Amino acid sequence: MSVNSFDELLSIISQRIKKQDTNMRRSITPAERLAVTLRYLASGATFTDLEYDFLISRKTIPFIVTETCQAIWQELAPLEMPTPNKGKVVDADYCFTFIDVGAPGREGDSSIFKSSNFGQKLTCSQLDLPEPAHLPNNIGKPPVPFVFIGDAAFGLNKNVMRPFSLRNITTPKKIYNYRLSRDRRFVECAFGILSNRWRIFHSSIMINPLSAKHIIKAACVLHNFVRRRDYQFEDTIRWYDDMEEFDGVQAVGGRSCGIAVRDSFVEYFNGPGAVPWQNRMIH
Repeated sequence: MSVNSFDELLSIISQRIKKQDTNMRRSITPAERLAVTLRYLASGATFTDLEYDFLISRKTIPFIVTETCQAIWQELAPLEMPTPNKGKVVDADYCFTFIDVGAPGREGDSSIFKSSNFGQKLTCSQLDLPEPAHLPNNIGKPPVPFVFIGDAAFGLNKNVMRPFSLRNITTPKKIYNYRLSRDRRFVECAFGILSNRWRIFHSSIMINPLSAKHIIKAACVLHNFVRRRDYQFEDTIRWYDDMEEFDGVQAVGGRSCGIAVRDSFVEYFNGPGAVPWQNRMIH
């Protein structure tokens, strides 16, 4: 994070984390509180390491980190992660537009998605998605709905596309899988950039679950904040081009509509929507 971005962030959250001096001691300043928190998120350092770096008690640091992360989320979320009004979850600039934090780690991606606020709104058609539209140059074909892209762990429906199983797969379906993986790389890269920038994610977060939730939310919104100001990652997606698919949980609910939509994309990617290199990439 650049100095200018640090100063901007400090000006945004300082009133939320500022403490009063007392007759007994000077309070820890907002700048110190923010610096400790950012070091913790960016390095994944232990509270003992931070105690030596900042000369602040390791018993105090967890409270500072949790409180500052709450302030970061409360102030930045409306600015950097406003409620999506057209259904985006990760945009083409690798920024998050919606997150859902706090599901138990033992649950699978599909079940977490279905039980999340976002998943429930999608199921109930409450996401204000755009109306179905015609694919470019797809003359004479019916419009298709706007879709989200998931991996094989997600169920197939008219608004969620997943890859085909690799068993007995045909060439047109391989091309569809390849095109899907190219688009999904934006999501995968967003998480890669997040974890490389905020190394707190490189190991278990040794703190209580509620504080961990605040930490994760703060890191995600800081990812957007920093990305839009300080860094460009133009070469981070190349290694996803040949990503292999895997067979996962079978689809549930709305499968017949999802199959029809997916078949429309298969036909399009092998027809008017084909790109010159796609056949080379699947062999």
